[in-house]
Amino acid sequence: MSSQEKIEMIERYLANDMSEEERRGFEAEVGQDSDLASELERRQTAHKALDFLISEDLRSELKAMEAKEGKVVTMKTKRTSYIYKMAIAASFLILIAAFFIFGPGGQMSGSQAALAYYESPDYSMRGSTNQVVELTSGLTALSNGDFEEAISQLSSITPDAEQYISATYYLAHAYFQNEQYGQAQERFEIVANSGDIRFLESAEWNLVLSCLAQENSHCEQEIEKITSNPGHPYHQNTLMVVDELK
Repeated sequence: MSSQEKIEMIERYLANDMSEEERRGFEAEVGQDSDLASELERRQTAHKALDFLISEDLRSELKAMEAKEGKVVTMKTKRTSYIYKMAIAASFLILIAAFFIFGPGGQMSGSQAALAYYESPDYSMRGSTNQVVELTSGLTALSNGDFEEAISQLSSITPDAEQYISATYYLAHAYFQNEQYGQAQERFEIVANSGDIRFLESAEWNLVLSCLAQENSHCEQEIEKITSNPGHPYHQNTLMVVDELK
């Protein structure tokens, strides 16, 4: 049974979506497979965390309604709070699944670490003025997952353009998400070297991830720049990645 099949079986078991015969067979297999048993325990914990977050959200909403003595609580506020807590729980589940896939020792390869820690950028422009059409179109394509179009639009903005660093930052993300990690590394390095405070620290962090994604064993310089600076916002993340690679 593959890792994915095990995860699907566990989720069916926890959702009570098995016949009695399937349930007995699964429980017998759990008794014989220590990895499967460990993953079942982790996912049971995750489900409990999810249930807790939802119940806490409902409890807080009821208290808020009582405090307002019948005043209407807008759906927008409730939905934002709910989605935020669901996102936390979803992230927890993803981390547990990643732990199962990468093995009980928690050790990752460089590419696995890069993909596990990478996050898509904020697609809103930072300190933006006079956006050019190519930049706007590129951001739209990137947010829609059309990486080839994003690369085409963003790479057309030349170094003499006011929005070049902004475009290069998002171009680097487009290359990363399109699995062109060498190209992403080159662009993140340009942004990091520009000193643009809007993107500097994020570019340095993603430069590390782009380097690792290529299974490049020579990322020490990029890593050391962050680990030697305790005030860097990605300092702890980088230490965690280094630890995962040991």
